[in-house]
Amino acid sequence: VGVASEGLEKYKDDLLWGEKIKIIQSVALNIRNAETAYFENWSYSILQSNKCTLPIFPCRECFNKTMSPSHLRLVANPHLSKLREEINKKIIHSTENHFLVVPNIIDIAKDYYDEFLKLNLFYFSEIENIPVLFCKIHNKVKP
Repeated sequence: VGVASEGLEKYKDDLLWGEKIKIIQSVALNIRNAETAYFENWSYSILQSNKCTLPIFPCRECFNKTMSPSHLRLVANPHLSKLREEINKKIIHSTENHFLVVPNIIDIAKDYYDEFLKLNLFYFSEIENIPVLFCKIHNKVKP
């Protein structure tokens, strides 16, 4: 997060286009890495707790799927999840998707940075009534 913060401080409208792109990509990558680590650690801590015995989970696979980093991200902060998709598409994987990273895309990177910092990074939030994602077996016959 520190590198992303430094990048945002260095970003100026009068920078050369190439410098702007480097900063935007640095901000996007660093926040995505920090955000990925946060949700992976959160998921890992839940999965290690072995609370899949709760009646809402028909099996361990349903529990694992429900408590995956991507599902936790979507439930905890849907806007962050949407911004992550945009960051991946428009900045990080832009050349694969035939997009040109343009300097005005900094707004998406800033929004992603701000949204990530809204999370309480000191502890994982309690999520009540998380929608259960069913595994392939239980998706066909929901309990």
